[in-house]
Amino acid sequence: MTPVWVALPHDVAVDNRLIRAGAQTQRRNRWGTRGTPVFSLSPSVARPLSRGRLCLSGAHPDAPPRIEPNLLADSDDVATLAAGVRLIDRIAATAPFARHVARRLTPNFDLDDTAALHRFVRDDASICYHASGTCQMGMDSGSVVDPQLRVRGVDALRVADASVMPTIPSGNLNAPTIMIAERAADFIRATH
Repeated sequence: MTPVWVALPHDVAVDNRLIRAGAQTQRRNRWGTRGTPVFSLSPSVARPLSRGRLCLSGAHPDAPPRIEPNLLADSDDVATLAAGVRLIDRIAATAPFARHVARRLTPNFDLDDTAALHRFVRDDASICYHASGTCQMGMDSGSVVDPQLRVRGVDALRVADASVMPTIPSGNLNAPTIMIAERAADFIRATH
């Protein structure tokens, strides 16, 4: 069977980072490609300007957190994803890819229609990767942890994960998170 190109902006993370995947669709889907080999290229906003919030929903410790993702609130994030979709379309038209492309499944309209492309991005974009920055570190009263990763107002509690990162990294979180944990271990050893 002829492979099909699928462009889905399915995560929100240089301005654009391209995510690729290849598969043979086994299930029914909205494109009618069951059993067809497909590949996808998806843009990701590497440095989003939109910012969400993670808040307490109540005083009880079992109360679930209130998560306000605020995705694509900044129009520059939408424009970045739209530019990524257009870039993917140009990449798929190059010789190395074009011979494998039977048709573009999505978006299924002229990419010169900016309003339609922005609607597509807002309707089809989703998130993955790089959950970070929910536990501000700093010296001010609005910071959750101090520079030694101690939670303000709570004795003997530190946060040592990606939540203390001040900005969303465009690379993988593993190495910097390990570095934060190693630094927390140094802080703890120094106090005992």
